[in-house]
Amino acid sequence: MPGTHHINSPSKLDAIASCPGRGRAASGLEHEESSAAAAEGTMLHAVMAGEIEAPDDLTEEQKDLLQQCRDYERLHFTSDGELLREAHVTLMDDEMGIITEGTADLVMVDGDTIKALDWKFGRMWVKPDGLQAKAYAAALMQTFGVGVVEFHIFQPRAGGGKPVLFSDFAALRDEIQQVIARADDATAPFIPGDHCCYCPIHHTCTACQSWTAGDAVAARDALAETNAAALLDPRTVGTKLKAWRFAKKLGAELEAMCFEMTEAGQDTGFKLFERAGRKTITDPQKAYELLQNDIALPDFMALVQIPAGKLEEAVTRNIKERLDCSLKAAKTEMWTQLAPVVEQGKPSRVMSEIKTK
Repeated sequence: MPGTHHINSPSKLDAIASCPGRGRAASGLEHEESSAAAAEGTMLHAVMAGEIEAPDDLTEEQKDLLQQCRDYERLHFTSDGELLREAHVTLMDDEMGIITEGTADLVMVDGDTIKALDWKFGRMWVKPDGLQAKAYAAALMQTFGVGVVEFHIFQPRAGGGKPVLFSDFAALRDEIQQVIARADDATAPFIPGDHCCYCPIHHTCTACQSWTAGDAVAARDALAETNAAALLDPRTVGTKLKAWRFAKKLGAELEAMCFEMTEAGQDTGFKLFERAGRKTITDPQKAYELLQNDIALPDFMALVQIPAGKLEEAVTRNIKERLDCSLKAAKTEMWTQLAPVVEQGKPSRVMSEIKTK
């Protein structure tokens, strides 16, 4: 569960491996992608840990996420073994010094077999064989005296779960110690890249700012007519697009910060002003009654659109209870019933970065 404060906790190891300088510079700081996302993740972890009851105001998506987690747990963690939730584990060196420590969401001990799991509720894929998983596996081997650990990272929003077997304790511990040693070096380099998005100091990091600004300009120039030759190299175009997307994300975060400062009366060079909100028709039937002298009913109904997402949220829970089925089956049933009045829009093509799993 989120909350560990160890300077080199398992969840931070992949980040400091990508940028060793971050280990010292960002010590004690946490990146908040959004307070709402962080609060949601903490709440969902607490529900799965049995620390709290599921709140009554859960969205249908959140209920579905929890159900997927429960289904995954039943599939992979059902046996006669001892089941531990929120198990604190520590990886130590030969002198009994703490290398790293954290909390595994779920650990199952069945004789010489150890299985462990970490829930991830974010939308970004986390490598199931990354340093976080390796650190937990090594700590579990050391704690329980076993030679093999089956570690799962289940991330329902980002692609599901994938178990990985770890067995070479010495190699795992050595790799982790080397990563931490590089980060502890006072001359550890700052290496910018896509991982900067999740760093708590990327707003002030000189390396990140230079990389972002330089590649954003380069990406713009690559698309300019005078630099059309750059478009001949697909990898170059793809690299510059990644940098441009990061620059847009950074700009959005800076805009939010500037808004708060401006609202607080600080001199940012910007000012706030009121803009009229969008008009919303809250009662379509009453609206037609008021306008029926000027528009025919078929013409009026052709203008009425129902938000599909809100309709799903309002209806699928009732269908689920009525049919005693899964949320996915309830959604399918709803759209089957609505088939005579649903018009499928034209498919659109989207481009997503290829992730290495």
